[in-house]
Amino acid sequence: MHGLGNDFVFVDRANLPTEFSVSEIVSFIAKRRVGIGCDQFILYKDNGLSIDMNIFNADGSVAKACGNATRCLAYFYGKKNNVKEVIVSVEGRNLLCNLIDKNNVSVNMGIASFNEDWMPTYENLLKELSPYLSSSAETLCVDVGNPHLVIIDQNFTKEDMKLLGQKFEKSHLFRFGININFATILNNVINLRVWERGAGLTYACGSGACASFAAAHKLEFVSDSAIVKFELGSLNMDFLKDGILMSGPVSFVAEGIFYYE
Repeated sequence: MHGLGNDFVFVDRANLPTEFSVSEIVSFIAKRRVGIGCDQFILYKDNGLSIDMNIFNADGSVAKACGNATRCLAYFYGKKNNVKEVIVSVEGRNLLCNLIDKNNVSVNMGIASFNEDWMPTYENLLKELSPYLSSSAETLCVDVGNPHLVIIDQNFTKEDMKLLGQKFEKSHLFRFGININFATILNNVINLRVWERGAGLTYACGSGACASFAAAHKLEFVSDSAIVKFELGSLNMDFLKDGILMSGPVSFVAEGIFYYE
């Protein structure tokens, strides 16, 4: 499945072999030439009232949040069980999802935090980043279940984003690694590209959309409702008292059997 090109392989835990290395099977399946190919690999377990989700990046590392994968899994579960409201449990957080209409799913991603132990001081952040940014750039660290750095600046080239992504995703500044969001904002629309740790530049990133919207809202660049625009489409964002509501399309691509030796 994919959400705006941000693609995932979903596997029911019940269908896994009895003995396997998670990192090996994930990195193999995620390879686009010899495996299936995906940005993230998702394990899920149906608990009847909710569905558990574990997220792995393409390199086999663990991720703690993925908004587009959450929406995709909610769509799959909702269609399978003929329900409109789905709770997806991720890393101890219960995320409420709703199937709005055909292929359109929303998720409340919870409250964004700007004050976490993993965040460096603003002075240390600027010291490392300032050589790469314009004088008008705004930067904020945001936690939406996983760590994000949001950079609001002029248009970055793909080469710029790749350079900064590779340099900072595992920087000493961020002990858990970092997802880097490159945003430009005009007329309540956030144009966004995201470098995801362990995956690189992806077509879209749901948690990155939430982090960037939260940062832009805090800095008063956008209102309580805004659009985050990616290369293949857009997500609608709404600021609520109990979190950030993100809604947009999902696509079911294929299902089948994968042969793993």
